[in-house]
Amino acid sequence: MSTRLIIFLKNPVAGKVKTRLAQSIGHERALQVYELLTSHTISEAIASNLSTVIYWSDHQVTECHTDQSVQAAGDLGERMLTALRTELQTHGSAILIGSDCPMMSHTLLRQAAADLEDHDIVLGPAEDGGYYLIGMKSAHAELFRDLQYSTDHLLADTLDRAKAANLTVASLPTLSDIDYLEDLDKFHSAASDDHPLQAALSSILHK
Repeated sequence: MSTRLIIFLKNPVAGKVKTRLAQSIGHERALQVYELLTSHTISEAIASNLSTVIYWSDHQVTECHTDQSVQAAGDLGERMLTALRTELQTHGSAILIGSDCPMMSHTLLRQAAADLEDHDIVLGPAEDGGYYLIGMKSAHAELFRDLQYSTDHLLADTLDRAKAANLTVASLPTLSDIDYLEDLDKFHSAASDDHPLQAALSSILHK
């Protein structure tokens, strides 16, 4: 079964990315953090060997090493649902991620694809109560509509809806996104010294 990996990205503009983090470190450094996370996510996606497409928030870019598109109109749930529906027209399954998770790895992405062989849904729980990854074999609108995103109960609400629809769910390891300064501190404490983002993020943080 072919799996399509969808990466949702914002076009990198200071003041429009990592705005919650920017409250602590400023918009320019927040943009640098965002660009590092984005580069890491794309590198891991390429290393996973999954067919990958980037869905940009505003416009396609001239230098892009994968397929690319632009997110549809609507709230986050509608945009995610539209992208999944589009890619599932030509692939047996689809996985959607953002670029907030520094512990994202090609191994994890391959695991998510494998889990979809015998599950309807795969979710990557985030420590803040949301999720960093969602994958499926059919576009289930009930998992996206009329939900509150960026809340500490998004994952629980999504699981409740999956259960009500009798969908089987595989769960990946719980990881942390980087939204606030304390999330960066947690990453530095938890990640190994040889993690590709460790030194670079630390350098930005201590400028």
